[in-house]
Amino acid sequence: MEGRILLTEDKDFGELVYRLKKPSRGMILIRIDVQERHRKWPRAEALIAKYGDRLPGHFVVVDLNKFRFRPLIFEQPLM
Repeated sequence: MEGRILLTEDKDFGELVYRLKKPSRGMILIRIDVQERHRKWPRAEALIAKYGDRLPGHFVVVDLNKFRFRPLIFEQPLM
């Protein structure tokens, strides 16, 4: 593992990381419909600008209206 935070639109990664507790430094799941695709990067940029220091160790869901943070809890500390 390289210690990077994963940015994805694929819910399967959320399943692997959050529910199956696969190691991850952090994950951002973008949940914005294709009709609003022009708003994806501005929302991701807003998340990083406002909460960048909170991203490690969290699973974050981004939609048009909010950011939802869930802690990633693993048996072994991540580097």
